[in-house]
Amino acid sequence: AQRSVISCYRKEFKNFTTSEYNHDEILSLGLKAAKVPCGYDDTVFKTRKKVSRDSDTLLALGRSFFQKNFKQTFGAWRSLDDRPRLLLYGSEPDITGKEQPVDYRVRPTDEEVGELFNEATVFVQTSYHEGFCLPVLEAMASGCPVITTDSHGNRDFCFDGKNCIIVEKDNEEQLADAISKVLADKKLQEKFRKNGLKTAEKYRWVEIMKKLDSFLKTVEKQTDGPLTKKEISRL
Repeated sequence: AQRSVISCYRKEFKNFTTSEYNHDEILSLGLKAAKVPCGYDDTVFKTRKKVSRDSDTLLALGRSFFQKNFKQTFGAWRSLDDRPRLLLYGSEPDITGKEQPVDYRVRPTDEEVGELFNEATVFVQTSYHEGFCLPVLEAMASGCPVITTDSHGNRDFCFDGKNCIIVEKDNEEQLADAISKVLADKKLQEKFRKNGLKTAEKYRWVEIMKKLDSFLKTVEKQTDGPLTKKEISRL
């Protein structure tokens, strides 16, 4: 599978990728690439005055795919003596088992996810690897404090102690301590909320489209004329 992916990268292509980590990986193959980060819809992922933020709710993406490493989030939550409400979203409502009932929102729309980010006290994402990790950025854009792992693709915008807490992968005890720390410290919540919003400003679609437009213009220079819609779709 890895060889199949690597074979897609060729010297005759004009490559671009979404994060510095991915960019470095492409460079290691002897290829060149531009970096154009993912963007988010700031009309959806934003602070909402009409949604009350809970004081004791942990939000996470409830997926069983191994790379998302949900077991660390769930294990840390279960280990807490004073457990906060666990609010999950996704398409696998039975992921925690019937003996551990939680509030699970099945296949919410983006608008509904935006409301969840405004409702939660803290958002936790414990992935082993992400190419970018857009949910973390969407949480920040919604004013929700974040706890995450170093999942490679989020290194460009996640800064431990400034706009989030970064914990070790598979370290449930460290994550449990981080959850308790954020829930108990409103000043820390406000710090992460404020700095997260500043971080997210740089990734609004209006800003990312400028970078994408710049990249596409470099591609046009290597063609006989402006790119057609069909050519752009292939990119």
